[in-house]
Amino acid sequence: MMQSAETSDLLTETPLHLIDGVVEGGVDLHVFRECDPVSSYLQRGLVWHPPIIRVISHMMKPGRVFVDVGAHIGLLSITAAKAAGPSGRVISFEPDPVNREVLTRNAQINGVELDIRDCAIGGREGATTLFTSDENRAIHSIVPEPRLHPSATVAVSTLERELADLDRLDILKLDVQGAEPEIIAGIGDFLFRFERAPFLIMEVNPRGWVQRDPGMRALRAFAQRYRYDVHVLVSSEGASLLPPPVHWNTFAALCNDFIHHGQGADDIDIVMWPPSKNERPIDS
Repeated sequence: MMQSAETSDLLTETPLHLIDGVVEGGVDLHVFRECDPVSSYLQRGLVWHPPIIRVISHMMKPGRVFVDVGAHIGLLSITAAKAAGPSGRVISFEPDPVNREVLTRNAQINGVELDIRDCAIGGREGATTLFTSDENRAIHSIVPEPRLHPSATVAVSTLERELADLDRLDILKLDVQGAEPEIIAGIGDFLFRFERAPFLIMEVNPRGWVQRDPGMRALRAFAQRYRYDVHVLVSSEGASLLPPPVHWNTFAALCNDFIHHGQGADDIDIVMWPPSKNERPIDS
């Protein structure tokens, strides 16, 4: 792990003050000076994924539990922690040691307590290679791809193991750069332990997803098993908090358009909305 002085050299000298008015007191973040598009975006005074920020700040209430898989430098974790207050709980997974150190610093300067864990989350427990990028600190992954290089061996755990002590889980956010299909497929019946399944926030990269889950069958089966509605978030600041749900076939068609005709953005931000009561299917 890099020493704090070395990490400090990578960061802005003073933290940025962000999203004041979205959560009380706003969020202060040290960000990377370069090699991180998220940080560059924030330094220009822009909000990173404003629909996701809106959903989290609106839905997190005192006492609620937020799990952030792929926490990066903490924008969403800290937003959730401020909204949930001291009676809430935020668990943040970040396997990259430099990102994790910045995440820890940012939690401290905001006066919030995060349960920060250094393992990656996958479909089964073990160890694997963390692949990293010298150009973009937000796209590190346990899934190899040409733009990444092997960096370190990290522990891999599962949601079921890591969240075994929870008696509630209100929001689960997955941003793991390609490992989402394995996590979704590995959840099984775990979420039925909660009175209500969590709201699930994900960035879906259709091109990458279908390479690991052809036809997105695991995602569809998961949505049907837990009776989730799928909402596709839009970036407009004037948009409603949550657009109407889309039929699965409509969502599949949208993903197909991204795969074959998409230009620019690679990801679709979605919220999967659970029914008010968690009920196992009759065939379970």
